[in-house]
Amino acid sequence: MNLSVSDWIQTSIAGSTFLAVIVALFGEKFRRWFDRPRIVLEFNRASERCFRWAIVPRDTLQDQGEFTNVKRQYFRLRVTNQGFTVARKLKAKIELYFSNEDLADRFEPSPLQWISGLEIVDLAPREDEYLNLVSQVMEREDVKYKLRIELAYKTPRGIAWDRYLDSWILKVSIHGENIYAPIVRFFRFDPAQEKNQPGKLEEVHLKSL
Repeated sequence: MNLSVSDWIQTSIAGSTFLAVIVALFGEKFRRWFDRPRIVLEFNRASERCFRWAIVPRDTLQDQGEFTNVKRQYFRLRVTNQGFTVARKLKAKIELYFSNEDLADRFEPSPLQWISGLEIVDLAPREDEYLNLVSQVMEREDVKYKLRIELAYKTPRGIAWDRYLDSWILKVSIHGENIYAPIVRFFRFDPAQEKNQPGKLEEVHLKSL
């Protein structure tokens, strides 16, 4: 069927109107999605900022009391905003599982602490920050619980943050004011086979949790 010039004009006007409606309805949402912060989490054992030790002069261990000059090996996550928009009010939480993927006892989802000492941070585009995840007590036979979950708040509410040196699964989620869906990653900690050696932390992909 051949269309007249007036039919083509009317069709073009209708198409333009339709596109204008689509842009009005979804254009802003697409722009916000495209410009969203893009948060990346990684653990790099070769990085001294992710994997470093320190001596804690006075260290209070849960259910054990205070110890002096405790050497701790820290495992930290590098969190980077690879997007084009400031990531606002980022907060990290952790959930703990046994190695068989059952929920750990005496635990509940809890906030982690950034190395700045804050619970909530902003990240500009291309900016990074480091997140304390776990630490391991080294070279101390008098310490019972040698793995610490580095919570932002260590207060008596039925949570065990100091744990046996064993295999654990750590679910880390990042939430933020303009993060439209939480960024969730799983990491597995396994103790070293050699005595007085730091354990191994690696990201794992789990569909069951």
